[in-house]
Amino acid sequence: MSKKSKKLTWVTADLRRQSDRDALFLQEEKKAAQRVKQAVDKLKNQGIVDEHGNLLSNELPKDMQPTFEYKRKRQRRHLKKLTEMSKEAGLYD
Repeated sequence: MSKKSKKLTWVTADLRRQSDRDALFLQEEKKAAQRVKQAVDKLKNQGIVDEHGNLLSNELPKDMQPTFEYKRKRQRRHLKKLTEMSKEAGLYD
């Protein structure tokens, strides 16, 4: 009768034993590699990367690009904050 190996978890593994640590870390590395492969496959299917993992485009999608008005508001807020800081430092009257 063959001995059935139990699936190790962070709770069930005896981390004081080197063999349990090695087995657990190997098991976790395999799961991590599988998750990375799934993520890469998803990016390939979405047309974001090619088969070598290179980006197909450096541009943001339209719905993620900041609008001109947003940029202008952000610049105004930044300028106002810099002016306030200059006044507090006594550099601007």
